[in-house]
Amino acid sequence: MKHIRAYCMITTVFALTVGCQTVTNKVDNQRFSRHDQIYYFQHRLIPTWVHQSNGKFFSDLKSGIPSQLLNAATEIVDKEFASSLILKPFPEREAYALVFQRPAEITECYFSVIQKAKEGYRYYTLEKSIDFTGEGIKSVVGSWSKDGQHENLGPRTYDDLDSFLEDVL
Repeated sequence: MKHIRAYCMITTVFALTVGCQTVTNKVDNQRFSRHDQIYYFQHRLIPTWVHQSNGKFFSDLKSGIPSQLLNAATEIVDKEFASSLILKPFPEREAYALVFQRPAEITECYFSVIQKAKEGYRYYTLEKSIDFTGEGIKSVVGSWSKDGQHENLGPRTYDDLDSFLEDVL
């Protein structure tokens, strides 16, 4: 049984401490699929850190992939997933891209972008999708707001990082 600490400003287990109350959810790996674990990491944990760390998570990215991110990826998903993470800085755009292992299922991310903005921070995802219409759809762009709301920004016909960056930055 693993312990995932979430839904607080910053989780102390991953070394981001700002003095918040931690709510512990026990996650049984037998009960949750690898897909569910990846989804949680990409769509819940990272946006929480991006939006609720008062800029600390973004600042930590300047030194490369923070150890707390690698530790979280290992604990929540597995070591293989964590070791595949790549961080690409785009200082001229005040942004970082996280490159994930190629998604196995829909809603898993190819990439995510964390960007500093005037009003705070932005978190975008490029998620694997299904081409229901026969129009060459490969992915969907999404974003996560500070209040935890997911916005679907629509289907895309690409699944490469350069097209994603051009689209969201």
